[in-house]
Amino acid sequence: MVAISPAQAALPQSPEYGAKPRSRIIAGVLTVLVPGLGHLYAGRAKRAIWLFCIVSVLALTWLVGLRSAPPINMTAYLARLAFMLGVLAVYVYAIYDAVRGIDPRTAVPLRWFNRAVVYIGIIVINFALDQLSSYVVKSDSAASYSPGKVFNIPSGSMMPTLLVGDYVVAWSDYYKSHAPQRGDLVAFDYKPDASGEARQWIKRVVGLPGDRIQLRQGRLYINGALVPRTEVGPYTTSTAMGPAITFTHYVETPPGGPSYDIIKKTDDGSLDNTQVYVVPADHYFLLGDNRDNSIDSRVLRDIGYVRREAIHHKPMFIFWSRSWDRIGRPVQP
Repeated sequence: MVAISPAQAALPQSPEYGAKPRSRIIAGVLTVLVPGLGHLYAGRAKRAIWLFCIVSVLALTWLVGLRSAPPINMTAYLARLAFMLGVLAVYVYAIYDAVRGIDPRTAVPLRWFNRAVVYIGIIVINFALDQLSSYVVKSDSAASYSPGKVFNIPSGSMMPTLLVGDYVVAWSDYYKSHAPQRGDLVAFDYKPDASGEARQWIKRVVGLPGDRIQLRQGRLYINGALVPRTEVGPYTTSTAMGPAITFTHYVETPPGGPSYDIIKKTDDGSLDNTQVYVVPADHYFLLGDNRDNSIDSRVLRDIGYVRREAIHHKPMFIFWSRSWDRIGRPVQP
């Protein structure tokens, strides 16, 4: 026989509803769908309202934070992740509290809100509000609507800026609302892999629409003008299958753009003397920072000119690396 506590029996109840025991499983599922709904199902209306408001405010703050605080550095990224974990912890607690507060052996006096149609209505309204808030944040945002996209660097084509094994956090979909600039490090769609999905590569923008790009004896020319480069010194890197390799480290400074690092082994390689490339409208010319070991826009039959709509994310900083001193390092010039 199901017991009714004196406090529960003192509550006003309609003969239409009576008193019934509550299911922990149903309470948990309802809370997963809408925080606080499991508490409403259990007859704890005040606690349901409080938990719903707390989770909603935290979630809305999270969405607004994604718009106003893009992952521009390690500190901002970690703060974003910490807040996300905090929201998740409150959400998990709401589920736990809904389940913990139910004794299957005790009947709960049912109220007007303990109807399936009320639960369904709350779920539908909550879903509509979620979609509306997401749309408002996305449509009014130049920033990303995510904590940031993470790339693992599999090759040395972007040395010395990016090394094999680096994990780089990018500002998601930054270039949907910003035009790429000369010197920018960008992530773009490459040829589909075996599954048919486009792969994404990271290269550096050196040519804008309408530019004339050429390499002569390893030197970069933009619109007929030689791009200055300053020698920094030797750059030595180890390899997995052989002895260490030493390059020459330069700082290159294109017109109207920031300086960035490049390395070269020789100025007389297969891609060091090229034709004049005229960048089409709505396209960009991209190069790797490891100029002698990079498949990039110089190879027209492979990458060639990159469409504006193929450029998506803006790499910002190194989140993880095999070298501890590289963690947190910015990658944009």
